[in-house]
Amino acid sequence: MSVEQAIQALKDPEPSTRAQAAEELRRAGAEAKRAAGALKKLLKDPDAGVRKAATKALWFVSPSAAGTANAIAAMLSDPDARVRVQSAVALMEMGPKTADIASALREALRDADPHVREIAARALQRSKGEARTIFASLLPALDDPLSQREAARLLLGAVTPEVASGILARWASLLPEVRLEALPLLLAEGPKRTDARDLLAQELRRGDPPTCIRILERFSTTLAREFVAGLLPELIPLASSGDARVRAKALLVVSRSAPGNDEVAAAVTLALGDPEAEVRRAAARVVAETGAGGEGSVRALEQALDGPDEAMRNEAVNALLRMGRGGERCIDVLLLRLDAPDPGAREAAAAGLGKMGPSAARAVPVLLRLLAAQEPGPRRTAAAALGQIGVATPEVVRGLAGLLSDADVASRLAAARALDAIGPAAVEATQALAATLVDDDEYVVKAIVRQLERRY
Repeated sequence: MSVEQAIQALKDPEPSTRAQAAEELRRAGAEAKRAAGALKKLLKDPDAGVRKAATKALWFVSPSAAGTANAIAAMLSDPDARVRVQSAVALMEMGPKTADIASALREALRDADPHVREIAARALQRSKGEARTIFASLLPALDDPLSQREAARLLLGAVTPEVASGILARWASLLPEVRLEALPLLLAEGPKRTDARDLLAQELRRGDPPTCIRILERFSTTLAREFVAGLLPELIPLASSGDARVRAKALLVVSRSAPGNDEVAAAVTLALGDPEAEVRRAAARVVAETGAGGEGSVRALEQALDGPDEAMRNEAVNALLRMGRGGERCIDVLLLRLDAPDPGAREAAAAGLGKMGPSAARAVPVLLRLLAAQEPGPRRTAAAALGQIGVATPEVVRGLAGLLSDADVASRLAAARALDAIGPAAVEATQALAATLVDDDEYVVKAIVRQLERRY
């Protein structure tokens, strides 16, 4: 169908023919520019499908002509939602070039159809120049539930002091999902404005898990410690009740913001016995970072060493090391676990003793026995610990040399690295090291080669 034929077909009595003619003109694009007038007339067609096709075609054939944008903007008030969506799409692609068109799009934020509202908001986001000056006038749209989400999205993308004040003043009436989207504004304004800080406290007291998590994540990264510490009355209760994810994050935030606070220490001790593993691990991590907690925390951590949670055992070891500063009690606690029936507990204890270095020298005889454990995990961890402790007795060297022929490749590698850490004092192991040069694992061979190079 030629352009002329399509223009003539726009007058056909059959709606489907008129719509198809408009589609043909759309495909022709700028070559059908002379059809703009006929297409504008078709915007008043009684058939919604025809009006939609005409709106789309007009955008393609005459996007820059005077009156095209206004004619398309007028279709935002069409009774058919499909036509209004097409009008909004066209204006989004063309860009709202005048304040009048931007104003029409602003009104479309109140449209009953969610698709129209969403596309109108996206079109306004692309506005430049004069259209940007109407953003502050979008504030009243926050009072209408239909337009609130789209208006908030626009306003949050162009925050001015006036916009910030307008959003904060309407905070209580915002939909929950809109408040969640506006949290970055609240967090940004919190350190500067008392009203924003009060609203943050209100949100924390509300206790909504997604909201609290987003606030806590920001607290733990970028906000000043002094500002966060000012919200302790709201934060400490979050650390001991409610959603497990909230409790875990709240523990980390309050401990880093007020490490010497007695209420925080009590909350940490309580959390070490929490039924949720995520919370217990967070509490142990707090102790490992800050050393917070008293005798009650020590007992809870010692009990965790015997529990089934591997991650918690590792966190408990780190926490005990921090609290005990490598003291004799810590060594005694870990030594007891080297004979535990659970291989995971033995492994965690051996790793902890290794981290203590030479101060854990009296654990060497028990670690040597662990080299013969049935499970590979305790064997390789004991070997690594012996290397970290660094006691180069003949018994240690022979024990590690014997492990170089272990069936477990990780155990062989741990033994090779431990002998390397001990250094020249492990000369008795030279023959065993040389024999391991034919090992199937390249990392074991590399570790052995490094040691032999140092010796010769």
